[in-house]
Amino acid sequence: MADRHTPMPGLTRLPGWLLAKLSRPQKALLAVAAALITGAGALAVSALIDTGKRDAADEKRAEGRRAEAELRRLREDQRPRRAAMPARASSPAAARAALERAITRDVRERVGLGLLDGPVAGTRCDPIGVPGPTGYNCFTLRASRRANYTIESGYRFSARTDTRGRTLVWCKRNPRPIHPDTAYFRTVPISRDCLPG
Repeated sequence: MADRHTPMPGLTRLPGWLLAKLSRPQKALLAVAAALITGAGALAVSALIDTGKRDAADEKRAEGRRAEAELRRLREDQRPRRAAMPARASSPAAARAALERAITRDVRERVGLGLLDGPVAGTRCDPIGVPGPTGYNCFTLRASRRANYTIESGYRFSARTDTRGRTLVWCKRNPRPIHPDTAYFRTVPISRDCLPG
């Protein structure tokens, strides 16, 4: 006589049908295996979540360190530089010429230290206000020669002359870029020592 088997049920009833076919020890073993797999999965998910939180915290701390380093660099780059006004600089035009030479010298020193790109072509300072201007907007031109053209760019400065104290003071400006993605860009205000007033 042929063995008789119950036909397999539909897909939705299949898990229950298979479970009914197992003996009591097999069902206990299956329950233990399911509990172990669930526990291991929960531990793995928990470890992944903890790792993700640690990585996010590490990245936030690293970003904070980068931001602080950038602010220190900007403060140093923009801090006031000073020079004595030459004795022969008795007129505003002579003081302005001395200021232009001092800024050019400063930028060339920074280029030599690798802090700025050169070469430096020179500096031009335009007075702010009249008569007897003491505040200036200055621009140091750097020119890069290519095959058949020259690219001109440079560095902006706010500057002032103090005829009573016989000093020249200037601060490099680092303006915000004009493109829209500048949320990361750090700014440092220009020292009042370099502004007219």
